[in-house]
Amino acid sequence: MANTREGTILLDQQKLAVVAKVMLSTDPQLQAQAMRLLAFLCLLPPKGSSLVHDVIKAFGQDVKEAVPFEFFVSILKKQDVVIELVVQCLSLINSLVNSPDDLEDRLKHRGHFLSQGILEIFKTFKESSASEEALLLQISVFEEEMDADDAEMRIFVVPFPSLPPNNPLQLFLSWQED
Repeated sequence: MANTREGTILLDQQKLAVVAKVMLSTDPQLQAQAMRLLAFLCLLPPKGSSLVHDVIKAFGQDVKEAVPFEFFVSILKKQDVVIELVVQCLSLINSLVNSPDDLEDRLKHRGHFLSQGILEIFKTFKESSASEEALLLQISVFEEEMDADDAEMRIFVVPFPSLPPNNPLQLFLSWQED
């Protein structure tokens, strides 16, 4: 579909908004299919990522999210949810978080999920004997990409020389040496 006319036809804000509204369905299979499609479209260059992000942001406003992406985290927290819906929800989360080229955008999006306790949710899934391989794979993707972005971010952080605590004079003198 990515190389077809159908894939690019769907990259329209109004059409994506309709797909996003399907996530409110009471049918978990239909919700999962909408998430699968949005995750796929998020990865389509050149504007798939930004369009899906905009639609998800508008969707969050429509459902009156208190914090960004709260709708998706709430699905992961449900006890009686269909596993396919959880897998597709995580797939969409991974696409939303990992599709931006800009590291700062990826960190910002991931931070929204981290602040809502997604790693604790992952821990619960990992401890459950009912967790499927596809679910564990999506968790692994999230964690591996997070680690890769953390490593990339550390490249940009300039390490400070080790100084005794509470010694502003020594800190000032060390800056003058450079």
